[in-house]
Amino acid sequence: MSDVKLTADDAKDIRRELTTAQNTVWWFELVAMFVMPLFLGLLGNALVTQVYSQSPDYLVISITIALLLICTALQLLFGIVALRRQNVHSTIDFAAHRTEISDLRAELRRKTEVHNTLRSSFDEFNVQVCNVSGWFQTEFQQLLDHVFAPTRTVIDRILGVHNRVYTIELYIDDSQLPEFEINWETLEQQELQLPTIGSTWLSLRYFYASERLSAGDALQMGNRHPAVLAWSTSVPDEYIIDKFQELYGSFLCPQDDVYFRRVITVPVRMVCSSDSYWGVLVITTMQSEPLAEDVIDNLQWLSTLTTNFINAYNKCRESQKEKLESARRSRGQKQRREREQTAATAVIDGDNPQES
Repeated sequence: MSDVKLTADDAKDIRRELTTAQNTVWWFELVAMFVMPLFLGLLGNALVTQVYSQSPDYLVISITIALLLICTALQLLFGIVALRRQNVHSTIDFAAHRTEISDLRAELRRKTEVHNTLRSSFDEFNVQVCNVSGWFQTEFQQLLDHVFAPTRTVIDRILGVHNRVYTIELYIDDSQLPEFEINWETLEQQELQLPTIGSTWLSLRYFYASERLSAGDALQMGNRHPAVLAWSTSVPDEYIIDKFQELYGSFLCPQDDVYFRRVITVPVRMVCSSDSYWGVLVITTMQSEPLAEDVIDNLQWLSTLTTNFINAYNKCRESQKEKLESARRSRGQKQRREREQTAATAVIDGDNPQES
């Protein structure tokens, strides 16, 4: 639970209760130290005198014993009442309970916002997969950017990223998502070779930086980049750079080319396969304070959405390739018919020369 939040009224109650407790303790100590011992001593002396006298008065003895019992009981009762009296702890406990309720309500609102954001991302996903039309190089990033946009808008609530400097990076095995460029005049396609990171086949397919950073800052890290480490394990993780201090430096003093202090990585699984992966999704930030407790869970939701987007994107591209092949065949057939028609026309013209 977070720190207890006290209001001005709580402070007044605490001061009043402290004053009351102090006065109660003072009177209790006064009675306990002076009045009650003296009174009990007198009663005890009277009781002893009567018991050992030559002609004891049993009525006086009974009354004295009763007074001793009553005074002892009153002293114990007064002590119990004083100890059980409402004190400063009750106000603090009430404030702590109120703070806990406030925190639970805030967490419920955050969870609701997470749900609404993920739902918006899925709605955006349904729209963008229908817009796959291209063969231009940046289409994948542009469409996926719309899917990630709802999360970026409230990334402080979804992932707990409050620092202005953060990145969202997606690395995909280059063999899993080939990129093509098409010449619409000739309907010819050409595969584009994208740069990979380190010694892996991972290519940077999506990169968003809040400020000052570029994709080049990520690619130049090579094998030291968190994506390479995550790709080797395929295990979700969230850590500060001190975990790999030999690679990144310390939390307070990162190395010159390190643009993050905290890292979250989750694998991007293939559809219909729990042990195969398309790539890895990476979030980095320069912030000092911890991220949200459920940051990995929420990022895994985003990873699952990315998995479905890649699958839908690939299917759309396969459909486009089939259309392209069909267009090529139609174009070839048309050209062949034109050549055959030209040849036939030439033969006919040769057999029937026109008179000059």
